[in-house]
Amino acid sequence: MNTVKAEKIQKTSWTDTIRKMEVGSVLECTLYERLQAAPRITEYKKENPIAEFSKWEKIGEDLYRIIRKN
Repeated sequence: MNTVKAEKIQKTSWTDTIRKMEVGSVLECTLYERLQAAPRITEYKKENPIAEFSKWEKIGEDLYRIIRKN
């Protein structure tokens, strides 16, 4: 499983990051970053109906994650 932490990808656009996520990849980010990434994930799912992601999961004080399922 590949975990991508948001601080490592700030120089890359959210759209590119989401497109590069493989099945089983995990995106960890803060609430602020989650609010930036969520619309891009929605757009990606519209363009790629077979793509599935888990629901956002709170894993820390200000830390969230989402997993690419399919």
